[in-house]
Amino acid sequence: MLTFARNVGFLMVTGGSLAALGHLSAGLERLIVLLGLAVFLASLWPLRKGAPRPARTELILAIVLLAAGIVAARYAPLGLVYFPLFALAGAGSLVTRAPRNVRAELWGYALALCLVVVAAELDRLLPIVWHLKMAAASLLSRLAETIVREPRNLGPTAMGLPLLFALFAVAIGRATTGADRGRPRWLVNLAALAATHLAYLLLLTPLSVWIGRRAPSWEALLLNSQPVFLILAAVVFTVLNRGPAEPAPPTDEAGEPERSTRRSALLKPRLVAGFLLGALLVLVFGRTPPIAPAPVRVMIYDAGYLNWNLPTHAVYGEKAGGMFGLLPGLLQANGCVVEASRDLRRLEQQDRPDCLVLINIQDYLEPADRERILRFVREGGGLLCLGDHTGVAGIRGPFNDLLGPLGIRMKFDSATFFARSGWGEGLQRRAHPLNRDVLSDEDYQIWVGASLDLDRNATPVVVARYGFSDLGDVTELRRSYLGDRVYNPDELLGDLVLVGEARYGQGKILVFGDTSTYQNMALTRSHGFVTRSIRYLGRKGGGLPSLPLQIAALLGFSLIFGFLTRGARELEPAAALCAGLVTVSVALQLATPRSSEPIPDWSRATGVQRPMDAPYPRGLAIVDRSHGGRFDLSSWEKTSIGGLVLNFMRDGFFPVVADRFSLPLLARAKWFVMIAPQRRYSLAERRELHKFLERGGRILACVGHEELDGARDFLTAYGILVYNQPLAHFRTGESSQDDLVFLEAWPLRCPPGARTLVSQWGQPVVVSLPIRKGELIVIGDTHFLHNRNLEDRETHFPGNIRFLQNLLAGVPITPIEGKFTLPAPDDGPLVDVEAPAASDGTAPAQHAPGTPQVAPPRGRLP
Repeated sequence: MLTFARNVGFLMVTGGSLAALGHLSAGLERLIVLLGLAVFLASLWPLRKGAPRPARTELILAIVLLAAGIVAARYAPLGLVYFPLFALAGAGSLVTRAPRNVRAELWGYALALCLVVVAAELDRLLPIVWHLKMAAASLLSRLAETIVREPRNLGPTAMGLPLLFALFAVAIGRATTGADRGRPRWLVNLAALAATHLAYLLLLTPLSVWIGRRAPSWEALLLNSQPVFLILAAVVFTVLNRGPAEPAPPTDEAGEPERSTRRSALLKPRLVAGFLLGALLVLVFGRTPPIAPAPVRVMIYDAGYLNWNLPTHAVYGEKAGGMFGLLPGLLQANGCVVEASRDLRRLEQQDRPDCLVLINIQDYLEPADRERILRFVREGGGLLCLGDHTGVAGIRGPFNDLLGPLGIRMKFDSATFFARSGWGEGLQRRAHPLNRDVLSDEDYQIWVGASLDLDRNATPVVVARYGFSDLGDVTELRRSYLGDRVYNPDELLGDLVLVGEARYGQGKILVFGDTSTYQNMALTRSHGFVTRSIRYLGRKGGGLPSLPLQIAALLGFSLIFGFLTRGARELEPAAALCAGLVTVSVALQLATPRSSEPIPDWSRATGVQRPMDAPYPRGLAIVDRSHGGRFDLSSWEKTSIGGLVLNFMRDGFFPVVADRFSLPLLARAKWFVMIAPQRRYSLAERRELHKFLERGGRILACVGHEELDGARDFLTAYGILVYNQPLAHFRTGESSQDDLVFLEAWPLRCPPGARTLVSQWGQPVVVSLPIRKGELIVIGDTHFLHNRNLEDRETHFPGNIRFLQNLLAGVPITPIEGKFTLPAPDDGPLVDVEAPAASDGTAPAQHAPGTPQVAPPRGRLP
C-alpha cells in the first residue's frame, strides 16, 4: 500500500507541475503538487525506522534547498516543476544516514523527476520536441482507433503522455539506484507501462458508455480522463515492483555506505559537464530579450471581412462595439505610423511598411500580389495574419493558399474551450518573446477561432492544452459553418495551436486563428500584447531557431547526455544538468528586464485614410483589477463590464482593465475605476491615488457594504463610510427610460464638502467629493456598473448611461431623489440592523438630498 501511495504521490507531483491532470487553475495545481509531495514523503517515513536523526548541517542544507526551490518556482519559466525537485533533494539530505533501501528509493524517484524536468525543458526550448510529441500522440491515437474501430484523436495532454513518461522515468531512475533489484527490470517495466497506456486508450470506449448510462453527471471525466490513467498506471507499476527491499550493504562508522573513491573521481567531471550542458542549452535557446519600443510603419490591408466602426451612442448592445475601428488609433497612440490600403504595390516602394496586417481576407490574392507579399517577408518584413473559425466568409482558402507553403494552415474547425468563461488557465505559453510579458491568459483575449495546422518548420506560440477542435459543417451556411459545438471522438482533444509562427527568409509570419485579440472591446485587456506583436514583427531578427539548428541541437544533446549518463545507467549527471538549467534560467529571468509597458498616448491618434464613424478616445481610464473586483472578465455576462467599456469608449476614453497597479499608467490616466475591490490598497498605493486626485484625476468607486473590505481604508481616509443599512432596489422615477436604477443600494456617510448626487429616503447613495483639482465619486452599489444594470446584450438603461455620460463629461448634476418617500414614524425602523455610529458616537443623521453631511473624517489622508 505504501508503494502505491508513493507512485500516486509522484504522479500527482509531476502531473500537477506540468498542468497535465485536467483543466485546473494554477492555485489547484500548486495544491496538488504540495499534496502529492506530502503523500510521497509520508510513504517513505515508515521505511526509515531506526535511522539516526539528521545532523544539524543536514537540516540546514534541507532548508537551503527548500528556499532555493521557492526561488526557482517564482522565477524559472517552468518554476512549478522545479520546486518538488528541490524538495526531494532536501529530503535526500535528511536521509543520508538512513538504510540503503530508503536512500535508493528516494533518489530513484528524485532522478526520475530530473528526467521529467529535462524533457519539459527540451519541449519548452525546442519546438521540434513539441512536434515529436504531437506525432507520438497521433500515432497512438491511430493505433487505438484501429483496434477498437472507433475514432480516436487525442493530444498528448489528453491521453496522459506526461504521466506515462513520468512512470518511464521512475522505472529508469529506480533501476540506476538499485531500488528495483530482485524485481522486474526497467525494460519489463517500460513494456508493461506502454501496454497499460494502450489499454487505457482502448477502455475509453466502455468508460464513455458506462458514464452515458449510469453516471451522466460524470461526462466531464471523458474530457479530462488523465486521473483514470494515473490510478490505473500506479496500480500496474505497484504490482510489478512489489516485494521486499534489498538489505543495506556494510557502512562505515559515520553510517555512510562504502564507496569507491575512484568512482567518485570519475563522476565529478561528468557532473560538471552535465551542469555546463544545461547552462549552454538555456543560453543558446532560452534567451527571450524584451521587445524594444521602436516605431513601426504598419500597413493594414483594407480588404476583407471587417469593419472600422467605433462605439457610438446611436447603437447599444452586443453589436455596438464594432470590430477594428480602434486598432489603427491604438497603434498610432503607441508611436506607430499606420495606413490602410488595398494597394499591395506599397510593399515595393522606398518608404514601404515594416509590417503588413491581413485580416479576414476573402479573395484569393493575384499571383503578382502574392509574390509581392512573399518577397516583402523574405527581405525582412513582418506579416500578421488574423483569421477566424471554420473559414467564415470564405477566408480559409485565401489564407491557406498564401500560408500553406510557409508551413501554417487554418483548419476547418472552431477551437472550442470547455467552460463558458473562455480558456481560463488552460493555455500554454511557449518560449517566445511575445509571451515573456504576459501576466495572465486573459491578456491574449483569444476566444473561438480556427486552430492551426503546423508543419515541422513552423512554431507554436500559444497552445490550448484543454479544449477541442469542433469540426465545421459545410451545410451550415447560416451559422457560418459552425459544427455541433460538442466533442466527438474524431475531433482533436487538447493541445490545439491558437497562435503560430513561421520564418521565411529574413522575415517572420505570425498567424492567429481568431481575430478577437485585435478587436475593439478586447483591446482593453490585449492592448499591450497587440502593441508588442506589431513591434516584434516590425523588426528584423529575434525569431526562434531554424529547424536544422533544432534538429542538430537535439541530436547533439541526446548524444552528450547519453555519454554522460552511460546510457541512462548513471543518472547523477541528469541532476547536474537540471541544476544548470534552473540556475541559468533564473539568472536570465532576473537579468533580462521586462518590455516597457505600452501606454497609449491618444493625442497622437489621427486616424487612417478612410473616414471614421466616431472620433478616437482622447484619454485613458483604468478599470482596476489589481486588487480583485466584483465583476466578471467576460464581455457579456450579467456581472461583466462590457457595457461600461463601451460607454467609456463612446464618451472619449480608452478603458484599460489593469491586472497590476501601474504608476506609469496612472500618470497618464484621467479616470480610475474600482468596483468592490477584494484586497485592500496599501498605504503607498493610497498615497499615489491621492496624488492622482490632486493633479486632476477622477476616481469612481462602486461598492456596497457587503463588499466594502477592499475599499474601506481608502474611503475612510476621506471620511466616507458605507453604512450597513440596505436600501435594496430602487428607481428615481415611475418606470421611465430616464430613471436611474439601483440594484443593491447602501447609504453613505459623507465628509464636509461632499455633495450628494443621488439619495434615497434622504440618505446619500451617490456622492461627489472634490480633492483639489480632482474628484472622488462614490456609488453605494456594487452592481451599478454591471451589464445587467447598464448595458447588456439585448437591453440597456438610458438613464444610467446618461448619468455615467454626464459624470465622464464633468457636467454638473442636479441632486436626484429616489421615488419612494420616507416611511411614517410609526412604521418602525427601515431595517432591523442597527446602523453603525459615527466616529463621534452619534447615530447617523438623516439629511436632505444634496446637503453635505458633516462628520469627522475617519483615518487620515495618505
